[in-house]
Amino acid sequence: MTDLYAKYRADVIVAVHQEDQGEGEATTPITVGHPDYVLFLAARAAAALNGRSCTPLQMRRALRQLGLFENVQAYVASLPAEAQEAWEYASTMPASDPLIVTACAALGVDRKALYDLAETL
Repeated sequence: MTDLYAKYRADVIVAVHQEDQGEGEATTPITVGHPDYVLFLAARAAAALNGRSCTPLQMRRALRQLGLFENVQAYVASLPAEAQEAWEYASTMPASDPLIVTACAALGVDRKALYDLAETL
């Protein structure tokens, strides 16, 4: 199932649209979970959140306060062992981390709002 249409330049996504742009605008159908899209989101997150980060404790407290902790735990449990270890043993939680970007996208979580809250806890 195609969720999005990506415009590539030098094998890197430079724009994403919800609809095919038609003639004159070469786009490629992709899904939300496509690795190139995850990298695109990570790059945008890094720029939009200006290198913001929080501690794992702040992240877990924010997720609990938002009622999302159990959903995130279930999502992480469905990931490969290396991703689970990254979640469990990380010393920082950068907003641009692909695991954070992917989890937020999959669960419909606004990263900016999550980090705004986490940084206050």
